[in-house]
Amino acid sequence: MAPDTNSIFAAAIPEPYRVLGLKLRPFSLGHYVTLHRHGSAFVSDRETNASREDLIFAAIVCSMTFEEFNEWIDSGPLPFWRKLGAVLRFLFFQSSLWELMLALKRSRAEYEAARWGRRIGHFDFAEKVRLFKRYVDEHSEMPKFWEEKEPKASGGHWAQSVFLTLTGELGFTASQAWNLCLREAFLHFFKHAESMGAVRLMDESELEAIHG
Repeated sequence: MAPDTNSIFAAAIPEPYRVLGLKLRPFSLGHYVTLHRHGSAFVSDRETNASREDLIFAAIVCSMTFEEFNEWIDSGPLPFWRKLGAVLRFLFFQSSLWELMLALKRSRAEYEAARWGRRIGHFDFAEKVRLFKRYVDEHSEMPKFWEEKEPKASGGHWAQSVFLTLTGELGFTASQAWNLCLREAFLHFFKHAESMGAVRLMDESELEAIHG
């Protein structure tokens, strides 16, 4: 039986993942762009080791839509009542000075992310990193294809090409393009390229042959 590498069915309904207690959305173009923008090790163009903070941040990003995360990260300073609550906890409930300074100095998003990171406590870091990498790899797998034409060199990033094809040629809204599972986005992108004569997607027999 041929693997489902080029299957629109598997791409449209990807396997669900939960990491560090968060239900992750299908890994999308918007997630990739956001993580790349913030220098995440999980989408780095060079070999980079992920830290505990990288993993926590990446899980938060991928638990939200592209728009939800941008709204959350720009949510401004911590509200006064949350700062007051932190002061009262420090004075009467023996919370740490670190938590107090966190509330007074950081933005709402930074404060909430740091507090959530502390609540997680101890976990098997290496195992969770492997799980998150598997989630990214499965949800961003590219289809197998043959090149029919020599591709033209471009200084633009592939993410821009995928986004412009989805929105400019295939009728997706910007929000749909940002939040579509990246694996499905790749399939639409290369199917469009096939219709333009640039590539040919491998059929089942070819997929079976290259996978042994």
